[in-house]
Amino acid sequence: MPEFQALRRIVNASRDAARQGGLPFSRQLLEMLVLKLVRDIGPNYYHVARFWRRDIAFRDKWRHANDREYARLLSAINPTEYRKASQHKVLEKATLSLFGIATPRFVGFFHSQRGGDHKGGPLCNAADLHRVLTAFAGQRICFKAVEGWGGRSFAALNIAADASSVQHPISGQRWALAEWAKKLLHATDGWLLEEYLQQHPDIAAINASSVNTLRIWVLEQQGDFRARHAILRVGRAGSQVDGHRSGGFACVVDMTTGRLHAGLDLRRPHQPILQHPDTGVELPGRMVPFWLEAQALGAKAVSVFPRMRFAGIDVAITATGPVMIELNVFPNRISAVRWDLPHKDFFDPALHVTSEVKRG
Repeated sequence: MPEFQALRRIVNASRDAARQGGLPFSRQLLEMLVLKLVRDIGPNYYHVARFWRRDIAFRDKWRHANDREYARLLSAINPTEYRKASQHKVLEKATLSLFGIATPRFVGFFHSQRGGDHKGGPLCNAADLHRVLTAFAGQRICFKAVEGWGGRSFAALNIAADASSVQHPISGQRWALAEWAKKLLHATDGWLLEEYLQQHPDIAAINASSVNTLRIWVLEQQGDFRARHAILRVGRAGSQVDGHRSGGFACVVDMTTGRLHAGLDLRRPHQPILQHPDTGVELPGRMVPFWLEAQALGAKAVSVFPRMRFAGIDVAITATGPVMIELNVFPNRISAVRWDLPHKDFFDPALHVTSEVKRG
């Protein structure tokens, strides 16, 4: 039964953690029981967050948010009615571009009725797509579902010399352009088309098949938009995306120095990653290029969206500097476990200031 298998997995993980120097097995079980019954924080979260470590105070575990609490925190910090401005990729890109924030070059918005290219022409069918992609023959173009998330509904494809077909650079799969257009039109919200970014050589050296992006948590407090925490997400060989759903992992970035800590795969949180499993590149101590510029870019990006005070910012690093990929105004709460940050400790100071201002 699935329930029995899940229980056995938790028990085995707790015993492994105890054998590796973590809290005693019985202590872990007691903490998991209390957190689940009182705080609705389950045993899976307990192990992903590595709460079995002896140096994590129980008070910090207690102040992590469950799903409902996290949703309430984000609703308090980011008004729900304003979130959509940064959740639709075309609207988001338009706002960023208006304020001069670097993003990948816009090619067009492919949609059966509302589509348009970067020159103002239509982009609604296979014939329009062929016309637009002819100007990018021999190049690589990114196709992003405007309502997609987590690396889903993304493809970076090579455009044939006559723009009659597109090809996946890793798998080699090829689609006739009419076939590809038909496939895109199945997504009724449409697709954002952008030029492919060439990442900085130092970042590409870790894993070249994916654009490895920074996820930076930016929070505004008393008018100060600042990057507070960050990870570098790293893809695996043969994958175009760097998210953990596609096999990737992440390294916490030291906010002062811009250097990486060991990697962490949330599916195997007991095992720190010192080298990339495919390329062998050493991870701890590796420097993120343009680190200060990346922090400043992320902070500015949040500040230009009305009434947004918090976002998880995705930034790519190119040879000439950082480039905005997208904002996530409702990032997965699990990100905070990578830097051992209780959610309430992160959000409460900003919410306390807001409450004081309202009372004043």
